[in-house]
Amino acid sequence: MDADCLDHATGPLCDPSSGGCTTLCRADADCDVDAWCNAASESLGHCVSKLDNGAALPAEPMEVASCTALVGERVCRSGVCDLVDQACGYADGNGPCTEDAECRNQSCNAEGICTNDCTNDDQCPVTQYCDATGGCTTKRIDGQPCDRAGQCVVGLCDAAVCGGPYSGMVAGGGGFGCRCNVGMQSGLAGLGVLWLLFRRRKRTLT
Repeated sequence: MDADCLDHATGPLCDPSSGGCTTLCRADADCDVDAWCNAASESLGHCVSKLDNGAALPAEPMEVASCTALVGERVCRSGVCDLVDQACGYADGNGPCTEDAECRNQSCNAEGICTNDCTNDDQCPVTQYCDATGGCTTKRIDGQPCDRAGQCVVGLCDAAVCGGPYSGMVAGGGGFGCRCNVGMQSGLAGLGVLWLLFRRRKRTLT
């Protein structure tokens, strides 16, 4: 019984074939979260690392040789396998995916298909947009050039610049410098008005 091997130096499980305690596994629960137990039914096996996307499913034991939802969850690091080629992760054009990590190309579109191909932004992950070549690409940050709002992380393309012309770094006479944003300019204007009022009051008093 496994209870006889509790805290035993040679392992926590009882091996019925030898009558000794062992570090072998009987089920996935005996392994770490990033590993699975390759034991055949009613026998002991070893804890082995889960497979990366693109790796073929193991030929043994028989229980994991063919892709099912359960097999993908057991042996694949991404938690899914592809019925088309019996390997971990969905191949390009396949699915249904729910996140990028399930795809071998690391791109799950809004329709649940692993693909970088698109005809509009809605077919790309929220962090990407559909570019002129028909592919999903990473959205641009403030200060980078843009043609439309959908290309920008902030959702604003003003004067052909993500976030507007006062965002990010811009070229100056001696290299690159940081422009003030509109809020900073308004603040400076306010200070100028206060200074003029102070000057007028001083002249009145004198």
